[in-house]
Amino acid sequence: MRIDQNVFCTDSPCADVLPERSSVPAVELDPAAVRLVLISECASALPEDDYYASGNALFARTTLQAFEDAGLKASSIGDLLAHGIYCTPAVKCAKTGYAIQKATIAACSRLLEQELALFPNAAAYLLMGDVAI
Repeated sequence: MRIDQNVFCTDSPCADVLPERSSVPAVELDPAAVRLVLISECASALPEDDYYASGNALFARTTLQAFEDAGLKASSIGDLLAHGIYCTPAVKCAKTGYAIQKATIAACSRLLEQELALFPNAAAYLLMGDVAI
C-alpha cells in the first residue's frame, strides 16, 4: 500500500505552514508489518530532506544515527521499514516560523489519525518534538 494514496488533507485552515511542502509519505509498504511509528514534529522545509527522499536526506540521516546509537544497524530508511519502523511527521506541511498554531496541529492531527489507523500491528510510538508530544 502507498500511504499518500490513503491519507488526504481535505481541510487546510493552516496559515503558518507551507501547503506546497506537504509531506504525506509516498512510500510503498505492508501496513501489517509496521510495529513502531516514529512521529516527528513537521515536514522538512526542503523536499530533499524528507524521510523518504532519495540521496542524503537530513531527516533520514539524523533518524538513522539515532537508531544506530540505540544499537540498531540500518543504513537507510528502507532498512528501518524492513525492521517494521515507519517514520512520519505529525504536521504534514513545512512550518513558516518557529511555532505551530493550535488550529494547524488540530487539522494535522486528523491526518495523523488516518495514517496511524493504517497500521493495525503498531505496538509503540516514538514522539519526537513538541507537536508530536
